[in-house]
Amino acid sequence: MKRTFTKLKGSLAIAAALAALNAGSAFAQSNLDYKAANGVNAAGTYTDLGTAGTAITVANNDDANSAAQPIGFTFNFNGTNFTEFSLNTNGLIKLGNTPFTTATAQSNIFNAAVFPDINIIAPLAGVDLQGAADQTANPTEFRVETTGTAPNRVTTIQFENLADKPTVSGTVTTPAQFTIINFQVKLYEGTNNIEFVYGPWTGSANTEDAQIFSVALKGSSGGPNDRLGLSNLPATTFAPLPWSQARFETTTTFNGTGYIPTFVATKNVLPDAGRTFRFVKYSAPANDLAVEAVYTLGKQPLVAPTNNNQIQAVIKNFGTATQTNVPVTLSVNGGTAFNPTPVIVPSIAPGATVTVTFPSYVAASTGTKMANVSLPADDVPANNAKATSFSVTQSTLSYAVGTTPTSGVGFLATSSNRAFLTRYTTTSTTPVTVTNVRAYIYNDPNAATINLPVFAVVLDSTGRELGRSSVVALTGGDLDAYYNFPITYTTTSTLTNTAFYVGMAMGTYTGNTVFPMGYQDELPSRRKAYYTWAVGSTSKPTESIPTAGNPGRRYMIEAEISTVSGVRDEFNSSAVAVYPNPSKGLFSVSAKEFKGSNLNIEVRDLQGKLVYSGVAADKATSVDLQNAASGVYLLKVYNESEIAVKRIVVQ
Repeated sequence: MKRTFTKLKGSLAIAAALAALNAGSAFAQSNLDYKAANGVNAAGTYTDLGTAGTAITVANNDDANSAAQPIGFTFNFNGTNFTEFSLNTNGLIKLGNTPFTTATAQSNIFNAAVFPDINIIAPLAGVDLQGAADQTANPTEFRVETTGTAPNRVTTIQFENLADKPTVSGTVTTPAQFTIINFQVKLYEGTNNIEFVYGPWTGSANTEDAQIFSVALKGSSGGPNDRLGLSNLPATTFAPLPWSQARFETTTTFNGTGYIPTFVATKNVLPDAGRTFRFVKYSAPANDLAVEAVYTLGKQPLVAPTNNNQIQAVIKNFGTATQTNVPVTLSVNGGTAFNPTPVIVPSIAPGATVTVTFPSYVAASTGTKMANVSLPADDVPANNAKATSFSVTQSTLSYAVGTTPTSGVGFLATSSNRAFLTRYTTTSTTPVTVTNVRAYIYNDPNAATINLPVFAVVLDSTGRELGRSSVVALTGGDLDAYYNFPITYTTTSTLTNTAFYVGMAMGTYTGNTVFPMGYQDELPSRRKAYYTWAVGSTSKPTESIPTAGNPGRRYMIEAEISTVSGVRDEFNSSAVAVYPNPSKGLFSVSAKEFKGSNLNIEVRDLQGKLVYSGVAADKATSVDLQNAASGVYLLKVYNESEIAVKRIVVQ
């Protein structure tokens, strides 16, 4: 069975401790009713419960779950009313009366494959916690108290006198950082707000290091649309910010890679007593349409129209009212302005998503362009417009935006000899051919260590292989950059008004999984763009569709195309005369029927390796392959307007 794996990018510590957003968990689509924009990080007061309320019984202070406890009122979370919760000693509670599936600490509470529990409130998850060492001076206790009068009651759930354990990730061990940890969860009746309030913490005597926590809420799945957490990690430096500077977010981006919400604490980065993270319940307005995404090609060619230059926009209704006859407006700036008639969406129900396709944009010149999509004003103006830039080039097709990958992806060694593909469609009546494929080789040193074999392929709309490049063994110098693969065709090389696929294949290898294919996150991910394919298969490629709520992988693959008029691309074309054929190695090549000048000749073996290249003479050209091994070769004659391919045999 085909499997792909994602390479994490960033420091060794964070890569070992976190699961990247695309690392295989299956998420259902949902929308948690707490939003980052409404979160509040504030100073406050920590009031210990003392003996007030009720002690929560657990089997031990290390890895244990409590029985269901009464909240004291009805609390609405994730669209569901709850009256009970269970406590886990590793810094989290679960709403409802369904028991936890495990008592042990989880490094990633959002990964449904290892932690399927839902409706989670986690003030300090992700690290294995235990009772404080000195239970006489600092007895560990878990307690709940409900105060106030209906309809404004507050339930406080307290975790008292805990400590962290060392965290082991592979060969790396993070020593325990805290000897005393205190914190509370507060649930508010009526508003359904949630607060995490942190009390006195004491740092340990161990070497300072980073413990990576999940300080977050998890709804029905843990996907990006169904979680909200806090992070104090800067964008590029693994040095945690003070707790007062923590921010609410669904995804933490570190060194260009997206991770689950990541909160870092050390013995010297402690909360100030009373530090409060407030999750404010979101109430959807009646009228809230949003432009979630604008899809363009990252690079669009001038040489031939493609339906890929039909700019699209994803529109979602976040409001509670159905919206009708909605005009969606596109404008493209940069060179000649493009302002097509707005597309009218007849109806969008609450929660529904619609993809709008605009008339094809045909550029008049190369350069950087800006596509702007906008909606009419509504109750939330901040999400009514979105813009994206793209490049118009002379002859390059690509979905990738810029040259920075999110990460890398690869196939297991046991399922290698497979390809990552992007799909394009030419709508031109003028034939085009893909002359080169460029793929971004992700910076995975293992690919160079084993000299991973890779090559490019071009397929027609049915998945039939039309041509490929020679096989290349990757080296260190090939990493973190685009690699150019010239294509040699074994059958017709032209494409007319049809879909086609281009991509990079991983050849057969052994050992640990390598991750050579650079990709960028795309959320939401467009359809009919990204695929995988088994080399040699007669089946159509398989579309790479992310699980709902997760970003797709935008493979960083470019196709260099050229228009070909009066094409002589049929295999063994009579436009080229070769004599003798078969031969002992000397061939006379004539291409009198070709138009124009500057004829070039290439000869490649069936693996795509170039064995001869030269410039054709006016009448006949002598091609010397006497040093080539006996076998079948492909001879290509071409210029700026014509191509012909012919089989030749060296005896």
